[in-house]
Amino acid sequence: MSGTIEMDELPPVLAQIAEATSVATALRIAAAHGGVRVKVPAHADRDNWLTRICSEAEAKAIIEMLGASRTVDMPLGPAQGFAATRRSLMTELSRRTEAGESARDIARALRITERTVFRHWARMGYVDPSQGDLFKAS
Repeated sequence: MSGTIEMDELPPVLAQIAEATSVATALRIAAAHGGVRVKVPAHADRDNWLTRICSEAEAKAIIEMLGASRTVDMPLGPAQGFAATRRSLMTELSRRTEAGESARDIARALRITERTVFRHWARMGYVDPSQGDLFKAS
């Protein structure tokens, strides 16, 4: 993924925040409070968690968008957490497999074990062309 985060890469709550303000503001909020429940402040006062992260104008827009005093499960952000990391790793493993890289090269590049590569290949139904077939008549 490139350094620029697009709106469609954000979880729904962060997309709403980005729509009301900016992607940068949504990411700052996720960095500060991602993974926990937060209560949207009733007002954009200077002394609440939201206005410590963004401007009062942005806080007002967020409060209007999400609803004052509402409890929200704040997402971690785009492509974070164990499942997202694993998905990204498996995508890269598949890409390298299709490119013809060996299990050893894939394991070294992705810092995983060859066994993990073999298990993934088995789930994919992939047959390593460098290996002969024991059951094929010659």
